[in-house]
Order: sequence, then C-alpha cells, then structure tokens
Amino acid sequence: MICVVPAAGRGVRLRPLSDPTPKPLVMINNNPLIFYVFNKIKELEVDHVIMIINHYRDKIIRFLGKNYLGVDIDFVVQEKLDGIANAVKLAEPYVGKEFFVMLGDEVYDTNHRGFSEFVKKEDLDCSFCMMKTEDESLLRNNYSVEMKDGKLIRLVEKPKVIMNPYFGVGTYFFKRKVFDFIDNTPFSPLNNERNLTDVMQVMIDNNQRVFPFFLDGRYVNVNSIKDLEKAKLIVNQSGNHGFGSRTRITPRFISRVA
Repeated sequence: MICVVPAAGRGVRLRPLSDPTPKPLVMINNNPLIFYVFNKIKELEVDHVIMIINHYRDKIIRFLGKNYLGVDIDFVVQEKLDGIANAVKLAEPYVGKEFFVMLGDEVYDTNHRGFSEFVKKEDLDCSFCMMKTEDESLLRNNYSVEMKDGKLIRLVEKPKVIMNPYFGVGTYFFKRKVFDFIDNTPFSPLNNERNLTDVMQVMIDNNQRVFPFFLDGRYVNVNSIKDLEKAKLIVNQSGNHGFGSRTRITPRFISRVA
C-alpha cells in the first residue's frame, strides 16, 4: 500500500526554527518530526511513500533518501501551494486502486493498525480518523462531523457550534476515484485552497461510502512553537518509538458502516 504525505508547507508559524530547516526536519527531542510520522505510517502497513514537497525540498530529499525507516520514498514537488487536496492530486500517477494520506506535521500517541484493519474489512470509498477531546480549542480549530441515524451527513470545518466531542485528524484512506472528486471541488473562499474536508463533503453529497474511524490516544498538529512543546511532551511520556498501544473506540452514535 502507498501513503501520500503532503509536506510542502513553509511552516511560517514555526519560525525561526523553520527558517533554516524544513518543517519535517524540525527536531523533537532526538529525532526530526518526520520520524514520528513515518512510525505511524509503518503501522498502516505501508511500504511506499509519495512525499509532496516544496520548501527546502533539497534538504528533505538529502535527509530521507530513497528509503527511510524501511519505507521506499518517491518525491513530488508541489510548485504552487494551493491546498492539501491539490497536493494529493499530484500523486495520481503513482498510486493504485486505494491509498492512505497522512499529513507530514503530526505527532500521535495512537495505534494506527486498527485503521488499516478497518479499511481492509469495510468496502469504503473514503475514511478518515477522528479523536475524542474535552479541549474546545481542538474542536473549534479542526473539523467535526454531523451524524444522523448512524450515517455521516456533513463535515464541518472549524465548527462555531460544538456538536460532539470528536475532531478530525490528518490520516485518511481513499479509493482512486477521489481524484475525480478533487477536480470537481471548488476552492475554499476561506483560504483560496482546495481542502480535503471539502473534497470529502463532495463525496458524501454524491452518495459515496465515506465513514470515520475513531482513534484513542493523544495527538498534536505541529504548527507553532507551542505545538512543538506539546509534541515533545507526548514523545517524552510515550517513548520515542512505539507510542504505546492505543486502540480504536466506537462511539455510541456510530456503531456500524451505514
């Protein structure tokens, strides 16, 4: 299986750390951020990564080489930074019938193997990982879901009204048909980019089989110096390599794939 890793951003909010160093190579304790991403990718039983790069691309290529932590890598340059969905679209020539996507700037204390097992068992066109939190800032600054009778109705980006304690993270599964939906997804008026949440909403609206998977554990999207400190705390408490053995949970309002 292939995993597409969008990692083209400039990491503006991580300055000055991201001025001489690309964001994936910013250090968390004794390892770069991308080390922790690849450890999660390996839990998905991925053996090949398509990494989407731009900022300080040469440094990333030199560091990772053609194989990192036992995972083969090909690099694709996103010349125009116009959204994660368009970054994923660049991988179209390289992926097969289905593939994973994992953002290149996240640290998890979870067990992603459950997600891999879930998408193998269920016949889905798309799935994405969610987590539970009591932190309102996480709920308001990520995306959430609206469910009805066990069926996914709507994805809500940065919800103003908190509907439930679950928020979306940057691990996804797609069938190849997603590329057609990316082409038919408008750019967001909020950031003038094509967002993956909008693509998934178009899929939902067109009666595709889209369903969330729920992870248990801890997570941080490393965008700022404050986020970096949270990531270090997770690493210190969980160990540099394994990140524990967290398992999937299934909320009451989602008991099956509708």
